[in-house]
Amino acid sequence: MTETAKYNLEQLIKIRDGLNMMLMLREMVPAAIERSQNIQEVMSSPGFIWANDYLKSPQELMRRNAPIMGMQGIVERIESLPDKESQATALLKILPTNGPINLPQVDMSKAAEGLAWGQISMKMLDAIFTYGQDMPSLIRAAINGNDEALCKAVSIDRAVQEIPEIAARIRKAEAANQVDFLNDFHQVMQGPSGHIKLDHPLLRYFLWTLKGEGILDQLGFEERYQLFCVELEVYPNDGKDPAGSLNTFIDRWKKSLST
Repeated sequence: MTETAKYNLEQLIKIRDGLNMMLMLREMVPAAIERSQNIQEVMSSPGFIWANDYLKSPQELMRRNAPIMGMQGIVERIESLPDKESQATALLKILPTNGPINLPQVDMSKAAEGLAWGQISMKMLDAIFTYGQDMPSLIRAAINGNDEALCKAVSIDRAVQEIPEIAARIRKAEAANQVDFLNDFHQVMQGPSGHIKLDHPLLRYFLWTLKGEGILDQLGFEERYQLFCVELEVYPNDGKDPAGSLNTFIDRWKKSLST
């Protein structure tokens, strides 16, 4: 890494290990919802809409949902830290990278809200793993008229179509019989393409993170190879030219950010 990089290697490795754990846990939330008829009824009621939460800040969502998950004390301690870097480091420590996972005591009267928050958290990661873009950016672009972003967001979470501006766009397409849009929309309702979803998700996460911090463009050809292939091991380090292959992947990823 360059000296100007914000994250050191140790921090990046901790993030990678935490993300690997999240990948292992990603099926737990849908399974919990599927097992409870009561939670399904609550989550499918007309007044229970969580898609708008994608546009709220992570801090706001954490403050609102932490008491449900028995984590209020942890959140208050993190928010008392003096700067964002200290807070980010403390948040990483919440995610165990080895050993048993101790689940918090959940307020079961708010189980539906807690699971909806868990679903949003996983879908936020899915958007980055799949497209290298976060859900708030995709949804805001969709609200501003970008149909490609709309389809990407809906492919990650079909609940997004309940956001008023997106629902209005879909109604307009139906009324005007906009066949191309409707065909694309119905196709993405099935979810992202399988080959995209499995295409180096952790690398996509790190590209998105480092680009947002202005670090990615500071890394030269060899530095990218060393970081992503050798040190973090989020891209294959085999074949005739792994560094060249990685560079091609990054170029294609950048071009996909047209939304």
